[in-house]
Amino acid sequence: MIRCLEKSPEDIPSNIASQVDTNAVGNAEGINISTANLNMTNGSKIDASTFGQGNAGGIKIIASGNIIIDEQDLEDNASSITSQVDTNAVGNAGSVTISTTNLDLTNGGKIDASTFGRGNAGKVKIAALKDINADGSDAKDIPSGITSQVDITAVGDASGVTISTTNLNLSMVRGLMPAHLVKVMQEQ
Repeated sequence: MIRCLEKSPEDIPSNIASQVDTNAVGNAEGINISTANLNMTNGSKIDASTFGQGNAGGIKIIASGNIIIDEQDLEDNASSITSQVDTNAVGNAGSVTISTTNLDLTNGGKIDASTFGRGNAGKVKIAALKDINADGSDAKDIPSGITSQVDITAVGDASGVTISTTNLNLSMVRGLMPAHLVKVMQEQ
């Protein structure tokens, strides 16, 4: 079992990262995780993003049991698995591929392969044998979710989200539908 639960004495959330830093040039390698269970809380992150010039890395997680992505930290940063192109970065986001039995995203927990800069968003592929649950929002009212998107100020293409599961539960958030569900419904 992998647990990303606590913060460091310097108040830094637990994280697993492979990134291209600001002002750096090069590509991030990927992150590969194989475990029985993955439990992420308190703003913890698995992140293969680019903040400079170069491609973000891909993330592949295989969990034979459960993946739980829950709780934001005191600064309202939600726990997340992300491969992104940051606002001032140039490059493509990597793909995020997850295989598990159950996936729970709560309190703003997210899985994301988006672009906020110049480059394409990555593809998100999730296979869960039983259930995927996305419920609640973070302190900023951003709902839990699974996304591959191009931000309004970004330049690039989204690569899409593919989900395979027995049960998919997307809960309402304070009477509002999760933003990603509204977008899917509008496109139909």
